[in-house]
Amino acid sequence: MNAEGIDLGDNLRGFKESTQALSTPLRGHQLSRNAFIRTIHNSFTRRMDHLNADLCLENEASDARSKKARKRATPKKGRKPPKRKRVRPEYGFHFIAYVPAGGYVWELDGLKNKPHRLDPVSSSDWTTIARPQIEGRMLQYEESQLSFNLLALCQSPLATYSQAIAVAIASLRHLHTQMQNCSTFIELIAAEPKPLDIDDDSQLSEFNLSKLDIVDAEIPEKIQEKVSQTGLEASDAYALHQELVIDVKVAMGEFRAELKAIADDEQRVKGRKRDYGPALHAWMKKLAEKGVLEDVINAA
Repeated sequence: MNAEGIDLGDNLRGFKESTQALSTPLRGHQLSRNAFIRTIHNSFTRRMDHLNADLCLENEASDARSKKARKRATPKKGRKPPKRKRVRPEYGFHFIAYVPAGGYVWELDGLKNKPHRLDPVSSSDWTTIARPQIEGRMLQYEESQLSFNLLALCQSPLATYSQAIAVAIASLRHLHTQMQNCSTFIELIAAEPKPLDIDDDSQLSEFNLSKLDIVDAEIPEKIQEKVSQTGLEASDAYALHQELVIDVKVAMGEFRAELKAIADDEQRVKGRKRDYGPALHAWMKKLAEKGVLEDVINAA
C-alpha cells in the first residue's frame, strides 16, 4: 500500500482510499472484513487450515474467559492465592514483514499493536537495515530449532522480460533505420527471419506487449552511441544486429519459462487446496467395518 510506482488495481486502491483516515485497529478490522482480500487470502488454504485457525481462536477466547474468572474470584481471608508458575511465552508462527516507506524501514508484526520504525534508509539497498533484524530474530530462537522461511515480495519477472523484449526490438528498429542506405547491411539481414513481428498483434500480445510499447521503449545510450558512429561498417552493424536478436530471443525464452513456472505453481496450489480428509475418513471407516484395523492392532 505504501510502495511507490505500483498499480494496486481497483479493489486495493479503493480499500486504501476508504481506510486511509482510520486508526490502526479500525483499519485492521476493515482488512479482515474486506471480501476481495479475504477471498484471495483464503484461496491458498485448505479446509483443515480454517478449522485449525478456528480452534486457535476458540482456545484464545476460552483462556481469556478463564483469566477474567480468576481475577473476579477473591481468595478466602487469611489464605494467600497459590503462586502460578510463569510460563515462558513462545513466539507465534506468523509472518513478519520489513518494508521501506517514507524514508524509513518498518517492521510489521501481527503480534504487535503498531508498526515498529527502524533506521532511516541511507542507501539504495534498504535490506542492509532489515538484514540484522532478521538474523537477530533467527539467532534468538536457534536453540528452539524453529524453522524460518524468508520470502521476497517483488515485481513479477514477466514485466521485466516484456520490457527487455521491447527495448531490444526498439534498438533493432533504430539500427535498421540508421543503416537503411547501406545495401550490404540490408542484404545481410534480408535472409534472416524477424525474431518478433511488431505488426503482428498476436505475437506481441503473447509477451504482454503492444506496438506502442515498442515505440515508447527507451533505447540504451550504449546502443545509440554505437549506431550514431560515423562510418559504421556493415560488418560491425551486422554484429550488433545479431547481438540484439540474441537479446530478444533470450528475453522471449525467459518470459515463456516464467509463464511455465507460474502455471506449475498454480497447479501445486490447486493440489494443496484439495482436502483428502473426508476420503481418508471414509476409507478408515470401511477398513474398521471389515475388521482390517482390528487385525492390524492385534498383529502389532
